[in-house]
Amino acid sequence: MFAVLADSESWALLEAARRGDRESLAVLYRAHVGEVRRYIQARVPNRHLAEDFTSEVFVRVMRARSVRRQDGKFRGWLITIGRNIVIDHFKSRYNQAEIPVDVLPEDGRFELSAEQLVLRRQLREAVRDGLARLGPDQRECLRLRFLEDRSVAETALLLGRGEAAVRQLQLRAIRKLEGLLAWREIAA
Repeated sequence: MFAVLADSESWALLEAARRGDRESLAVLYRAHVGEVRRYIQARVPNRHLAEDFTSEVFVRVMRARSVRRQDGKFRGWLITIGRNIVIDHFKSRYNQAEIPVDVLPEDGRFELSAEQLVLRRQLREAVRDGLARLGPDQRECLRLRFLEDRSVAETALLLGRGEAAVRQLQLRAIRKLEGLLAWREIAA
């Protein structure tokens, strides 16, 4: 087990590492790698991915050109980098759900496999759970906009808000729901 470094020591080691001091980088890595790895492992489905992301955190730390060095906050900065890597991974993973055209039947109809049915049910449950964790205004906004397919103007009228307020409410609701879904292990 390695000693916990004060944030000021970590910032100083980072500066030395950026000037080429390999020992400073090694000390910095050993002091923080466990905490970063634990944070990431709690959020991704497998150990190998967590190790890759942990390494990526330290690569990004060394590549960062401008960092507002705040008193304290070094560990928070590392965790924020790790969090962003995990979020980016889940965003890209959900956007990659594609079905090659050559595997679709020519009549356009196809049956889902048992695995696909289970995954669809899990996704539906995750969305339902996520919606339940939103505030009532956010939940109602998403219901009106996406389930009832109403315009921003109609939603604003029904909620008794301005259009800009509805857009902001929708954005916040989507981001919160996205964050809630990103932490669940759902296959795309």
